[in-house]
Amino acid sequence: MNRAVVLLSGGLDSAVCAYKAARTNELLALTFDYGQRHRREVDAAKKLAGDLDVSDHIIHRLPLGLLGSSLLTDKPLPEGEPTSLPNTWIPQRNSIFLAIAFGYAEVTGADKVYIGVTASLYPDAQPAYIMAMERALNLASEKGGIQIVTPLEGMNKTQVVKKGLDLNVPFELTTSCYRGEELACGKCPPCVARIRAFRENGMEDPIPYE
Repeated sequence: MNRAVVLLSGGLDSAVCAYKAARTNELLALTFDYGQRHRREVDAAKKLAGDLDVSDHIIHRLPLGLLGSSLLTDKPLPEGEPTSLPNTWIPQRNSIFLAIAFGYAEVTGADKVYIGVTASLYPDAQPAYIMAMERALNLASEKGGIQIVTPLEGMNKTQVVKKGLDLNVPFELTTSCYRGEELACGKCPPCVARIRAFRENGMEDPIPYE
């Protein structure tokens, strides 16, 4: 099998991305602990990595505080879903993550980097960005030829959940709530989107809510 690095956050999208990648690759999982308020994601990533039986799981501490605060760090939590660029935005987060993942791929002999970007308002989740980053990072690589793979590109949350159900993803091991507590709040943007996505697939979300 080919060897691939997968960015594994512990959230729903990255889990589906990882289980898709595992179908055809030996996986090396890379999780970033960047000071996010929902630190429960890191624990979820550990559980997913164990279930996937990845060859290695690196949890890399990478504080991103100098890039400003966001809902992911310390801004007040809203309810509902965003209609413009969410204030979960952390400038260049994916650029930093992908650069490190490329370096890790190069030293481990992996030829692919998987990232679970979907249909999103984030600038660093757009197809043009991914293509440009792949080219730039390969120009900076001694090996070259490393591919960024985005199996969820263009999908909404309902489609992601459907894909995960087809792949038998253990969604009960994932977490999405911004609060990062034992019980999901059911009110913050990712909770609202997640609940609706499962219901539109004819089932209830298996994680516990308040």
